[in-house]
Amino acid sequence: MVDPERAVGARFEGWSRDGTREWHVICVVIGCQRPDSFGWNVGDGPLPSSTWSYEITRDDDRSSLVTQRFRHGPGVSGVSAAIERYPDRADQIVAGRSDTLRANMVSTLEAAALLL
Repeated sequence: MVDPERAVGARFEGWSRDGTREWHVICVVIGCQRPDSFGWNVGDGPLPSSTWSYEITRDDDRSSLVTQRFRHGPGVSGVSAAIERYPDRADQIVAGRSDTLRANMVSTLEAAALLL
């Protein structure tokens, strides 16, 4: 944790791994309403490379629906840099990243379900 407080505006260090490549980046909390939602921007500036969020909706029968969202941009990301470098492969680049994101989101939500 970069900032000790746990509130909107707090910064933390996030990390990602793609195969053998791993990277770290400062993230900024943009939404935090315990226990219902949490969101953050990837990057500590006005143009984040992406935005992530979780929203939890509870049902009366003690079950919950968890929605995980991801949005690229508006800043530069690995995907936008790859598209700029290889514009003729843009569809493949986006499809590959989408497939990876979808698989990883499913894994994350399945792991979270085991904690409950």
